[in-house]
Amino acid sequence: MTMTYTPKRHFAHFDDGVRDFEKSDDILDLLTEIIVDLDQNIGAYIGGKFISLWLGEGEKDEKDEADLDLLFVNQVDGFIDIIFRQRAGFPRDGGALFPAKTLKLTDEIVEGYRVIIGVAEDGTEIRYEVVSGRYTPIAPFPISPSMSRGRRRRMS
Repeated sequence: MTMTYTPKRHFAHFDDGVRDFEKSDDILDLLTEIIVDLDQNIGAYIGGKFISLWLGEGEKDEKDEADLDLLFVNQVDGFIDIIFRQRAGFPRDGGALFPAKTLKLTDEIVEGYRVIIGVAEDGTEIRYEVVSGRYTPIAPFPISPSMSRGRRRRMS
């Protein structure tokens, strides 16, 4: 079974729509590390949309926040940056997806995580699998010259 998701909540609102675990200090610290790595500023995420999903293997109660991973739409370049929250301990960088209108989360598992299919505005689909602990596009995708140096470094 494949489920389709579209990030809809805005990270900046910090109201009832944003739960405490989604804006905890450890999440904000990791987002800060990512934006420094990308040579961006916090504005890349503050007004952007995000979603919490169970990306791990097996069935999970979506209401149990302890293991939900976070996917943030970066407003500067449109990429979707992933933070893994599950699996013992602190959140960690889960890689990034090319800009996508929707995400299809499949039941197929690679390295303990579900395969994601990103669907671009034009309908192009990109398959992502976890490789060495991070989501990675599975196909030789050219690194765009318009992509920032920081993003190129993180995607390679």
